[in-house]
Amino acid sequence: MENISIDTTKLSAKGQVVIPVDVRNKLHLEAGNKLFVMASEDAIILQKTNSMNEKDKITFSQKARSIARKMGLSL
Repeated sequence: MENISIDTTKLSAKGQVVIPVDVRNKLHLEAGNKLFVMASEDAIILQKTNSMNEKDKITFSQKARSIARKMGLSL
């Protein structure tokens, strides 16, 4: 399996989610970075991005589903 970080966080009253510091460091995330969001009925996946075209979105979706399957999740 790929090197995956798993942690927990909370949703604020304003709908904000804090990305754990170890994940931010691993992905070199900084304030203002844009993230691509993919959601299903019970899962959310974020990917760091500057801009994503349709092909990139499809590739991301396929990769996210593959990782989720390996973890026993469904998207």
